[in-house]
Amino acid sequence: MTDAHVEPPEFHVVVRRRGRGPLAPYRWAITTLFSLVIAGNELLDAAERGAEEGFPLAAEAIDRECLQLGVPQRYGTQYVFSPVTGEWLLYQWDPATSDVERRAMGVPPLSEALARVRELNRPRDER
Repeated sequence: MTDAHVEPPEFHVVVRRRGRGPLAPYRWAITTLFSLVIAGNELLDAAERGAEEGFPLAAEAIDRECLQLGVPQRYGTQYVFSPVTGEWLLYQWDPATSDVERRAMGVPPLSEALARVRELNRPRDER
């Protein structure tokens, strides 16, 4: 019997954003967990150099990384669907992250993220 090396499964995510500009390469990307880390860091660097749209994209990459690692997200940008309840949920979030930090990253406050969950779960004919 030989020892076989088994690669862990990759998480593939399609990130879709509209528009053009210096961050266009990040707007459509098929990513793995490793490249989410790189993307988050690159987007933060770009935002700090003046590309303001980099902040919310970085927050999404950071939160997606947290989701894939199974730890609470920081900014509240990731939603998950529960096939058991048939409802959308805001993926678990870190209560230590404040709305001030969310605003600094260009994402809505937690109350708006939770309101989005209620909207996602409303019957289609009521939207």
